[in-house]
Amino acid sequence: MENQRTPAPELNRLGQTPLFRRSLAEFHQLTGLAAKFVPASLTKPSLVVQIGQFIRQHLGERLTTRQTAAEFHLCEAYFCRHFRRLTGMTFHAYVRQLRVEKAKATLQATDARINEIALAHGFQSASDFNRIFKSSVGTTPSAFRGRRLQLRQSR
Repeated sequence: MENQRTPAPELNRLGQTPLFRRSLAEFHQLTGLAAKFVPASLTKPSLVVQIGQFIRQHLGERLTTRQTAAEFHLCEAYFCRHFRRLTGMTFHAYVRQLRVEKAKATLQATDARINEIALAHGFQSASDFNRIFKSSVGTTPSAFRGRRLQLRQSR
């Protein structure tokens, strides 16, 4: 008998299989980045979706790779390596990005104090929040909110 091998999955130019692309799509959709990256038709639940749900549920808390990997019975190194492959960024960078996006929405929608917003969205302190927000958005949270108020008054 001939040794028959199953064909390798189809790869795109980045070496991604269709399953990989679907998992990435599910992850981005769940974590709120769907509008930028994902067709709505790719929504089958998987481990990737569960991880995204866990991140969103615990975004206001201190999240670590060790804690998140353990939650899903994964080795921390394996989790980090595959998380980066799926999202294109490290776990901590991804969590920071989500926190900043949530904080931006809160700054625009409410008049809550910046310190309260920082703590509510999982930042360790207002100074950490200011530093991370400014490096991500290019302006301080106060200036970001000030622009919103200026727009509201000019109407």
